[in-house]
Amino acid sequence: MPILTTTILSAFPHADSIALALVELGPRSVRTLAVDTLESAGAPTPDLLSAAAARLVSGRTVSEIVVVAPADWCATREIGIPPRDWRSARAGVMESLEDLVPVAAEDAMLGLLGLHEADESCARGAIVVARREQVEPVLAALRSAAPGAHETVVSSAMAALGLGLADEPAVRVIEPGGVAESSLTLRYGLPVALDAPPAASERPVRIGEDIPATTLAAAAITARRAAPASFAPLVGRPARRWTRYALPAGLVAAAALMVAASPFVWDSRLDAGAEDARVERVALRDAFDAAQRTRSEAERYAALCSAFDEATDGWRSVVPTLRDAIGALEDSGHLYRLSYDSKRVVLTGESADPGAVLERLESAGTLSGARSTTPMTPSPTDPSLRVFTFSAEEAPR
Repeated sequence: MPILTTTILSAFPHADSIALALVELGPRSVRTLAVDTLESAGAPTPDLLSAAAARLVSGRTVSEIVVVAPADWCATREIGIPPRDWRSARAGVMESLEDLVPVAAEDAMLGLLGLHEADESCARGAIVVARREQVEPVLAALRSAAPGAHETVVSSAMAALGLGLADEPAVRVIEPGGVAESSLTLRYGLPVALDAPPAASERPVRIGEDIPATTLAAAAITARRAAPASFAPLVGRPARRWTRYALPAGLVAAAALMVAASPFVWDSRLDAGAEDARVERVALRDAFDAAQRTRSEAERYAALCSAFDEATDGWRSVVPTLRDAIGALEDSGHLYRLSYDSKRVVLTGESADPGAVLERLESAGTLSGARSTTPMTPSPTDPSLRVFTFSAEEAPR
């Protein structure tokens, strides 16, 4: 009897690269077929990503594509809604979205990450919002490599639930970012906090160092099996656990949700949350915009520094050359003017022994070809001194 499997393609933009993973899922098996990392001087273009994804797929039939939105692309806000109630609450949250995070509803991809208590119960969560304009180019590139595949978008925190950390009591998953790093605290594989202060009992693991970006891309595919009740993706089917009683249980749950999700109940919750959020709305938006501006400035300065390094690669210090030129005069006279132009030094001054000055210029290790460029004349202030103008070329080093 043939075993039914599905093939899923995942992409995780990370720093100036995009990690790709192709994973085959069976009823009781998970197999990574191929991984790749697409790197470039800046963020890889959609055309490069599409070509890399097509090479990875290599003629296979892909049933689903997954994009992992990095923390830099996501805004989060804790809210008193758990994942089990998300389906009925999502529309109300979307209506109040701009009171909660500084992202316009029409540009938002909206999901929920459940936050568990010490007894593993989950009565709250954090909304996760990504800007559509950032995610859509990556989705479009994967679509071209796997046309017709179902589409899913998760955050990097949601993907981390598939890393296989269910046996560890406390892990802090750290994701470096362009402006600041973000973190997810896991307790026995379940999310408990976002960006919480570190604790000594937590084992820190860093994305890109302890955990390769390609591993997180693959983990995004297995997260729905590892923690099916802990999140609702930003785009796509919510994570769920299938059993042979799924149909009758689903009918019972649907009836219960219809009763529990009364508009009056959710309106009061959302109104309370929106009222609290309005107080912080301006400051939050300003902080987010300031962070975006800081990131843009940092990227601009990095580009300028790179261009400067290339332009000045052959430069060397002129200080040793000028030091030798000035030192040639010693204490036997006075220096009127010293100029340096196109690797040529010109000294004008007066000395009791101009010939000795010329010899010291010629013998200096940084100068060569010392010569007098004008006739020497007596000093107008001291007949024992003679006025000179000498030039010398900077010697090769």
